[in-house]
Amino acid sequence: PVNLGNRLAPITTMPHATRCLDVAASKRRRGNAPSVVLKPAARAWPMLTLPGDLHELILQCLAVSDIGELSGLQQQSRHAFKRSYKVHFFATFCKPIRLGGQLQMRAARSSLQTTQATSEIVNIGVDVPLDWAAKVPQRELAGSLLAALPLPKSAVWSAAIVMGFTFSKPRGTAKEFQNSMASVDPQFLEVVSATDHRAIHHMPTHIFNQSRLNLLHLPCELDLPWVQKFRNKPEALYAEFWEWADVLPSLPAEVETIGDLHLDANGLDDWNEGILPVKTVRQLGLNVRTSRDQVTWTPADVLRRVLATFPNLKRVGTNLEFTYGHDSANENILLLIQAFIAAGIEVVLGEVVLVKLPSSSKRRNASLDNLAKQLGAIDGCPFVKPRAKTMKDNNGYLQPRVPAALMLRLTPVMQNVIADSMWKSVW
Repeated sequence: PVNLGNRLAPITTMPHATRCLDVAASKRRRGNAPSVVLKPAARAWPMLTLPGDLHELILQCLAVSDIGELSGLQQQSRHAFKRSYKVHFFATFCKPIRLGGQLQMRAARSSLQTTQATSEIVNIGVDVPLDWAAKVPQRELAGSLLAALPLPKSAVWSAAIVMGFTFSKPRGTAKEFQNSMASVDPQFLEVVSATDHRAIHHMPTHIFNQSRLNLLHLPCELDLPWVQKFRNKPEALYAEFWEWADVLPSLPAEVETIGDLHLDANGLDDWNEGILPVKTVRQLGLNVRTSRDQVTWTPADVLRRVLATFPNLKRVGTNLEFTYGHDSANENILLLIQAFIAAGIEVVLGEVVLVKLPSSSKRRNASLDNLAKQLGAIDGCPFVKPRAKTMKDNNGYLQPRVPAALMLRLTPVMQNVIADSMWKSVW
């Protein structure tokens, strides 16, 4: 018998299986519920007869990839662990097969192993050759990808959708480009990352008319009238080269998240005091870096300007770049984070880096440790371990790998897929 706190459950083993369950009582932070821990063993997955209230508890300790092994349970218990999952694909349109492209499930096995068995959705990134997608009938890309997914044999997939797409230097013809986007069903589309400029010119009409985007990512300079083509305006808008002071007066009321604003040593980039309040924006992406320059702004002044423009602001996602040896500038950045939190604004930290590194690794590590202690001492600030950043990161570019606005709206899987497409070399 295995002790389940105050209860006992009989266990018999099967010689052909590969694991066993060790069920033990432990005190959690939220009460005294028993916990279930998987241990590798030469013994088998057990055949269990368990009280019904333990089924969910066991599934909380398993991943989607483990579901297939539950087939070794007694018939009367097997139905209790039966689950169906919905696959959310995030597609990266890459170079055609004729140019060496391949249909690849991006870390599909890892997603199955890390997604909790009680979840309803499995997020999977997939590289899709442009010519392969172009041959798929309109709106049917999700079904074609599901057929190619290396599935656990016993898993049940209730549905599949392509909930977003981006591009990774796909080349290909204009017709292939347009047909690839047309293969996505716009009714389930949530994210469009136009990392290839051709997407702007070849966007299918039904995406403009039928999609309801959670995020529109435009890594290029673009006029706002193009965004107005969407019948349902995107909830979040990210653009790299927009002058927000010019865009904000005409921003659609449906847009609740924008980014990224840039704060350098001289203050907010391309900003002016005459911007009328934009009451619809509640989330803001902000990148902060000072380089070697002397900081001319104060945290109170930046906070005042931001709240004067966005009076209903609730969350700020920010990437922070600290400079080695510039203690006063670094302190200003820390005080700005404290000022946001004191104003009742939630801060979401993304990339926290230290640049202009010393040649001595000992001094570099000491500076990183000190920065980590300072961040950890800020009440209400989520802790992110600082790291050293060199010119090798992002192919030599100094920009953050993941834009701050994307952190506020996307899962880590989608963030990494878009970041890879942004910084991948054409070669």
